[in-house]
Amino acid sequence: MEGLPQHVTPELADLMLACSDALIAAQNAVVAAESLGIGSCYIGDIMERGETHAELLGLPRYTFPIAMLCFGRPKSRPRVTEHFEKHMVHRNAYRRLSVAELREVSDDLDSHYGERDFGAGNENAVQYVYRRKFTADFAAEANRSVAWWIERWMARP
Repeated sequence: MEGLPQHVTPELADLMLACSDALIAAQNAVVAAESLGIGSCYIGDIMERGETHAELLGLPRYTFPIAMLCFGRPKSRPRVTEHFEKHMVHRNAYRRLSVAELREVSDDLDSHYGERDFGAGNENAVQYVYRRKFTADFAAEANRSVAWWIERWMARP
């Protein structure tokens, strides 16, 4: 076509669109598998250790493993925890939870975990989950590695 560039280097918006498309496809695969009685598990850790995974999987530039899926037949049906849904589902727009609602989430989480020692410095399940998720070594590696994937994507040839 006349007037169009011969080659366009993918930009960051292309990465975000590709990630969205990949996650939509993954979720469709999960739903289809579930309809056949096949269970699944997302492995988000595939984004960590970027250099290792890129080499191991032979990933060319302009690829990003946003998720890995494992499929199999579960030994038993997983337990569904519906009591958190009212706090996670927002209708028509995001809505910040009030202090009372946040307290209810914390209380629900505490009861979900039952009688448990949450470890030093943690007064409740919310603090325990937060520290386990966001202050662990793997969180720092995930942040470093995702930055590496994005820099790799954005590097100009």
